Amino acid sequence: MKFLIFNIIVFFSLGYLLTSKPNENFNEWVGNTKNKISQISKNEIVSTIKKATSKNIKEENLKNVDNKKGNNIVKKEEVKEVVSI
Repeated sequence: MKFLIFNIIVFFSLGYLLTSKPNENFNEWVGNTKNKISQISKNEIVSTIKKATSKNIKEENLKNVDNKKGNNIVKKEEVKEVVSI
């Protein structure tokens, strides 16, 4: 239990040190952070997760063209398809 309390104190201390504004005391920081967190919408969270987990289509197509089985020559159509995306 004492390690849990210690970890919570360290978490809040690092959060305060890294994200507080100049001349902002701890109580002000906690209040402002609480307000920011409470105003986050579900749509913002979902869109952020989708951005973080989506793959870059252009990079995937380039990898697919490079990894063609038994064919080291890239056709012009394949290059046009990758470039047009």
